[in-house]
Amino acid sequence: MRGSPLFLCGLAFGLAFAATPEPAKAPPLPALLPKPVLAKPVNDRFRLTERTRIVALDPALLDEATLLADELSRNLGWKVAAEATQRMNPGDIVLGLDPSLKPEGYRMRLTGTRALIAGGGEAGVFRATRTLLQLFPAELLAAHPPTRPPEWSAACGEFEDQPTLRWRILDVDTGFFHKPKEVLLRDLDQMAQHKINVLRWLLNAEGNWRLPIDKHPELAEAIKGAPRSYEEERPSPRGDELALYQSGRPHGGAYTEAEIKEIVAYAQARHIEVIPRVRLDFALEPEDRALQADVLDTLARVFPGEFIQVDVVDHPGLATKLAGPGFKKVVLDEALAGAEAVRVWLQGELVKQAAARKRRLLTRLWGTSAEELLKPGDRKSTRLNSSHA
Repeated sequence: MRGSPLFLCGLAFGLAFAATPEPAKAPPLPALLPKPVLAKPVNDRFRLTERTRIVALDPALLDEATLLADELSRNLGWKVAAEATQRMNPGDIVLGLDPSLKPEGYRMRLTGTRALIAGGGEAGVFRATRTLLQLFPAELLAAHPPTRPPEWSAACGEFEDQPTLRWRILDVDTGFFHKPKEVLLRDLDQMAQHKINVLRWLLNAEGNWRLPIDKHPELAEAIKGAPRSYEEERPSPRGDELALYQSGRPHGGAYTEAEIKEIVAYAQARHIEVIPRVRLDFALEPEDRALQADVLDTLARVFPGEFIQVDVVDHPGLATKLAGPGFKKVVLDEALAGAEAVRVWLQGELVKQAAARKRRLLTRLWGTSAEELLKPGDRKSTRLNSSHA
C-alpha cells in the first residue's frame, strides 16, 4: 500500500493508539451495523468543534478526507476543512494507512481530544469513517439541519473490523421498475453506511431497456414516455408488480449515459463496485448475435469495473426460438445433446466475448422451461425438431 508504516508519522502516532488509560466503567456504545469485531467503550466523548479538521496523513487519502468533511459540514452549521498534512491538532479526525491490515480492515480510536483511524487501504479508511458517523447523533446525516442541534459528540472507544466476505452484494432491479438517479444515489449512501460494497444493477427486463445501447438507441427511447414512475405509483405487493409487467403495460424511465457515469463515479467514491446486469435472448440468429455484441460493447465502455453479468433466461418465445434454424444449426455443428451441453456451450461463448472486451463474466442461464425443452436426446435434438418446428 502507498505510504510508509502506520500513519506515516512514526512513533508518536503509534503511541497515541496505545496510551489512553482504560476507565473502570464506561457507558455502552450505540448499536453499530455491521457490528465490528472489536468495539470497546471508553468513558469520554469526542466533540466536533469549528476547529476540527479531517487530516489525511497520506495524500492518497485526501478524497476520503474530503468526502467525510463534506458529510460532517452538511448539518453542523460550519464548514469542516480537509487537509493532506502530517501536522495534527487537538480535535482533529486523523486518517492514515497501516500496511499490516487487510485492504478493507481498519482500527479506530476515539479519545476526548482526537479521532485516530488507520486502514489497510483507502477502502479500509472509508469503512472506518462509516463506523465513526454512527457514533454521532443521527441528526448529523439527516436530510435537513435540525431545528435544535444536539451536542455534536461521539462515544469514545477502540474499534477494529474487517469484512468476512469479499463481496457484500445488494441487487437492484431497475429493469421491471425504473428508479430515478436520485433514488439510486440514496441507495448507495445506505449501502456505504452498512459497508455493502457491490451493487449488482439489472438494467433491462421484459423489453424495458434502461440504458442506451450503442447502435440501438431505439431500445431506451421506446419506454421514455411511459406514464409510470418509481416514486409516483409503485405497487407494494409483488403479485401486482408481476401482473403489471406481464400485462405488457410500459413502465417509463431510462438513464442517460451521463447519469450512469455519475452513478458509477458516486459508487466508486464510496468504494462500491458496480456490476451491470442485463438479460438477453439466445444469441443464435445473426441479428441476435449482433445485438449481444453491441450490448457487451456498451457495458464494457460505460462501466469500468472488472465484472459484467449477462443472463439468458426463460421467456414466452423460448420454444419458438429453440425450434428456429439458428439453434438447430448450433446443435448440429456443436453436437449438443440436452440442456447441460447447451448450457456449457453458451456459457463458453459468453465468457469468450466478455474476455475479448477485457471483462470477466457472471451469468445465469435460463430456468425450468429451458430444461424441459432441452431434455437429453440425440445430437439432432429430436424433441425440438418434432414438437416445435
